[in-house]
Amino acid sequence: MKSVRFGWSASIAQLGVLLLLLLPVMSGCGPGQGKVTGRVTLGGTPVPGGSLLFRPANPKFNAVSAEINEQGNYEAVLPAGEVQVSVDNQALKPRERITGIIPPTVRSRLPAAPPPAPAVENPNAPTTPHGRYVEIPKKYYQIETSGLKFTVQGGDQTQPIELTK
Repeated sequence: MKSVRFGWSASIAQLGVLLLLLLPVMSGCGPGQGKVTGRVTLGGTPVPGGSLLFRPANPKFNAVSAEINEQGNYEAVLPAGEVQVSVDNQALKPRERITGIIPPTVRSRLPAAPPPAPAVENPNAPTTPHGRYVEIPKKYYQIETSGLKFTVQGGDQTQPIELTK
């Protein structure tokens, strides 16, 4: 039996096949994505908390959310192309507290309060939003009415989001 020896030409051919297989992975699939940073302002003043929802115009991509920090800044990785945006800070709105004295006749009909449950840490529990509530026009809460949109380019970009009263 005769042994077959492969030389440089076989190694170059194997390298070529490997590169052809890796080319789609290295170049990425689809149109790409961009890292978008910016500041959300209302009348030129930073919005000190809340969240953004970015909905790509291309329906094959999912919506992406991002948190607005106390200085009004945000950061999100979004698919390239046009996106619509909504801004919501309602979770930061102070809740009204009911104050007053419960009359004895009503208090006697109330069930006894159960003892508090022991604290259990849940890593999947929703996080408490950070920041401070400022009133923004309600139209910004919904993507359909916000009127906010821009085009995401591949790579890094800055996109300020200006809200008006």
